[in-house]
Amino acid sequence: METYEPTKPVKKSTRKITRTLIKTVLFLAVMFAAEWWSPRYEAFNTLRHTTVSEIPFLGPFVADNVPALASLSFYYTLVVILTLLIIPSAVKAHSIMNQDMGEKKQLRKLRRIHSRMDYVQFAAFIGMVYIVVNTFFFSLANVSGSSMNDNFFDQDDVIISHQIDALTYGDVVVVQVENEFFLKRVVGLPGDEIVISGGRVSVNGDPLIEPYLSDPNTQCYGGTNCTVTLSDDAYYVLGDNRSNSTDSRAIGPIPQEDFFGHVIFVLRPLDRIGPVQP
Repeated sequence: METYEPTKPVKKSTRKITRTLIKTVLFLAVMFAAEWWSPRYEAFNTLRHTTVSEIPFLGPFVADNVPALASLSFYYTLVVILTLLIIPSAVKAHSIMNQDMGEKKQLRKLRRIHSRMDYVQFAAFIGMVYIVVNTFFFSLANVSGSSMNDNFFDQDDVIISHQIDALTYGDVVVVQVENEFFLKRVVGLPGDEIVISGGRVSVNGDPLIEPYLSDPNTQCYGGTNCTVTLSDDAYYVLGDNRSNSTDSRAIGPIPQEDFFGHVIFVLRPLDRIGPVQP
């Protein structure tokens, strides 16, 4: 019985599709591996916490017509969709390669499949880049509350750097206290003596210069003055809105392990977009 042997161009085109499949699966695997390897910034991964119902334009349609999908994570839904799109396409390509339908027809069909798989591969690559950057380098954070007025306001979007080894006075940081995240400003470094007296902050005996404050009046909670000497791994943080801020005056110094990022850029609103100056 005579067997069919695909031509070299058909084999070459099929191998290209196979390589595209492997790269796409690799991108998806890296997405999951990054999240598993370093879950520290999961709270700032907007893809993980965005549901299908929250997607612009598509969300309302899904919520009305397929309510069972509305509460699913957009991140995992995207990964499943990409996987379901690319694996059947690769299987179909190998099936076409082994069918005796003529080289031109085979190549035409394989090119169409490869074109579609290229889009899927690109989507997987973008997702992988986002997850890797979000996990190891930068994250988006949303400001909640008024404790940092008049420099940061409720619902501002900011970019935080995960590099927190070189913090200095005036840096704006994200810190975690129990299960909540706060945006605060560093006013004391490890080993400093912090004194709040007469409405002003002093560090190691010198008044702290705070040009970012519209109202420098700082009162110590629970008394007219207070003194704190920081340990070797602790920082003193305050809100810019000193009369309405839960900060180190109430919760004490913050260990470095509870710092989640250094705020470097205001992304929204657009009229204040730009780098953050200490």
